[in-house]
Amino acid sequence: MPGLAAVYEKSEYLRMQRAIEELLRSEAVEQKIASKRDAVIVRDLLPKTDFSWSKEAWWYDLSSGTVNSYNQVVNVDLDKKKVIAIWGVKMRGDPVVSAVKFMRGESETIDIWEIEALGEGDISIITNVEDVVLYHAQDKVNIQYYLLAQGYAQFVLLGKVAEKRDTTVAGSRLKEDEVKLLHREMFRRE
Repeated sequence: MPGLAAVYEKSEYLRMQRAIEELLRSEAVEQKIASKRDAVIVRDLLPKTDFSWSKEAWWYDLSSGTVNSYNQVVNVDLDKKKVIAIWGVKMRGDPVVSAVKFMRGESETIDIWEIEALGEGDISIITNVEDVVLYHAQDKVNIQYYLLAQGYAQFVLLGKVAEKRDTTVAGSRLKEDEVKLLHREMFRRE
């Protein structure tokens, strides 16, 4: 059953984020964005960089949008350069949007998330791993918001992007053994 659930523990959020990062590294190699996993960088989803919004902020002007209807807010082609996974939302400000529709192109609906129940600062992530919204390198990303009232949509799409290293960022250049050491120390139980 598709859907979102409130996050009660930071550990849930971090586990989901790490799992998404691993999935995206594998997908990027499989889809030939990079030849090997260490040539892939996984970074946060950014509205301007990835969705061609006017600025790098999760505020979308729907002051002239159509109320009680889906309004397109993202329509970009990934041009075989990146893979995107979206797995949750964080609400900010007054809700003017009640649902988010994720589409591949113009005709294939991947999922629809109802977000009306979220309050200021609430974070909600997918309830089943099958519900990750995954856009492949050859996809056209089409995202629409269902508008309740005209205004500014103020919520963050929680997502990650995998692309070839040095496309947008270079990354830290940690060696594999250094990464393992950091993981071991960061997630060690006392």
